[in-house]
Amino acid sequence: MKPPAPKVLIVDDQPANLFALQQMLSKIKVEVIQASNGNDALSYALEHELALILLDVQMPEMDGYEVATLLRSNDDTSKIPIIFVTAAYKDDAHKILGYGSGAVDYLEKPIDDNILLSKMRVFIDLYQQKRELERTLDLMESTNTQLVLEISERKATEKALKEAKLVAESANYAKSAFLANMSHELRTPLNAILGYAQILQQEGALSDTQQQGVKTILRSGEYLLTLINDILDLAKVEAGQLELFPNSFNLERFFIELSDIFRIKTAKKGLEFRFESKNALPIEIHADEKRLRQVCMNLLSNAVKFTEQGEVRFTVEYQKPQLIIQVFDTGIGIPQEMHSKIFQPFVQTGANKYKQQGTGLGLAISRNLIDRMGGQIALETDIVQGSCFTFQVPVQETKTVSVSQTMDDVTSVIGVRRSDGTDTQIHLLVVDDVIENRAVLRGLLEPLGFIITEASNGTEAVACTNSQNFDAILMDLVMPEMDGLTATKKILNNSDNSERVIIAITASAFEEDRQTSIAAGCSDYVTKPFELSKLLQTLQKHLPITWDYADTSCKESEKTEITKLELEDNHKKILLSMIEHGSMHEIIKYLENLLDKNYSPTQVKTLLSLAKNFKLANIRRILEN
Repeated sequence: MKPPAPKVLIVDDQPANLFALQQMLSKIKVEVIQASNGNDALSYALEHELALILLDVQMPEMDGYEVATLLRSNDDTSKIPIIFVTAAYKDDAHKILGYGSGAVDYLEKPIDDNILLSKMRVFIDLYQQKRELERTLDLMESTNTQLVLEISERKATEKALKEAKLVAESANYAKSAFLANMSHELRTPLNAILGYAQILQQEGALSDTQQQGVKTILRSGEYLLTLINDILDLAKVEAGQLELFPNSFNLERFFIELSDIFRIKTAKKGLEFRFESKNALPIEIHADEKRLRQVCMNLLSNAVKFTEQGEVRFTVEYQKPQLIIQVFDTGIGIPQEMHSKIFQPFVQTGANKYKQQGTGLGLAISRNLIDRMGGQIALETDIVQGSCFTFQVPVQETKTVSVSQTMDDVTSVIGVRRSDGTDTQIHLLVVDDVIENRAVLRGLLEPLGFIITEASNGTEAVACTNSQNFDAILMDLVMPEMDGLTATKKILNNSDNSERVIIAITASAFEEDRQTSIAAGCSDYVTKPFELSKLLQTLQKHLPITWDYADTSCKESEKTEITKLELEDNHKKILLSMIEHGSMHEIIKYLENLLDKNYSPTQVKTLLSLAKNFKLANIRRILEN
């Protein structure tokens, strides 16, 4: 919008003079207001915003000087420029009086049009510049006010966000601390259960039934450990701290172990379990074995859980560099409207009886793990035919044999020897405040030939290392009096002990615990409950040792006998077909039937024993050779 024309007030008691001035001012863009006396002039000056006043001096009742003086005395009108116009008072004394009363100029009648308009333009320009400046200042003030408000709002929002973040971090810290503590408390007794199960597994005097019982204890304990790890993983997912630790591992053994576990689960529900490899797989890959197994177990567990009849099929395919895995079931299926929700934490589908069997964390954790591994997961489902989860992850094919493969059968390890040419036994210091944990380590390691010395806290450990040498120290981290980290630092600060091998063994399973222990000077880190194979691998990694294995000459003689009494080709083909489909239950029934009919009893007994221990690869090797 254009700004309004400036207003000019002309004051004169003679109408003819007012008319003349009106005509002159019509030549410029101004709005003219007329007043015929001083009182009206004062009223109009208060009512209107004036750019200029043309004021006659000689007027009745109140002359121009009085009007000017009153205008100057009022704050609202004191800044209005006044030009006196007079035909009488032309002497210097009156001009001085006029300027003294506040006039900016003094014109004599008769007025020259050009002079009046020139001066008018000067004052009008000044007025317009003043108004423009005022508008600019008002705009700046308004803008500044808005900015101040916006900044204040932003600061208030930032403050609220910081406070909310602080509350959330505090809650996450409290939750993490609680979960870490609960993990430690749960892992400690579980360590004793799994530890003694592994000790019993080493006993050669156990019957087949007892050995199966020990294996059941191990499997159940490992499943409980998986549940504990799921809860911890959820906390890591929420905190953005879930990390991957790739390693090289044997892929065939990986899938055989998974298949063995779920054949038992499906057999209990009367379901068929089939494992299929669509093409040749790499012998060994480099990936996070633990996390890949976790994803597979989550998907397979769900498949078994939601399937009441039919089958669970587990297939794998390798399309370099992608490992493509499918889990198919003939269960209840997943409604279409739930497809976008099932990967969220704590979301469960199906009837209440299914919801009581889990936490609703498996798929949420699985998708996060697959994302972290650089893969993707997809779902195809039908409420009649069941569900099929397909995921693929990039893996790296490796050619070297991983360390874990050298410890494939821990039960055959019967002794330990030094590989540095000396005959002295390996002496270990076991430091743990829980007597059952020390007993487990003694029971696992002492029969192999290790010398074990025990300490119940960090103070005792420091004293022991000051009085004698140890090849390695197995150090618990959480202990009374002096914790493991403090003890580790004190031991390593002693110049005689600076090269000591200290392996942290703890029930705390968070990555920061690993980092803290390594920073304190520990050589390695093993979590409870630990597997004997991993414990032995860790010791082998840091100590000059080699293993003695059980004599297998009797097994070789059995193999010779097997080749003499081989099964007929048709039985071999049937069994190989069952192996390809992963039909373990059918394999066992078929072999038991052959045994009843006395077909090649020596070989069948051997194959049946392998089948009951889920050694499919070994059965295939015997049949193919």
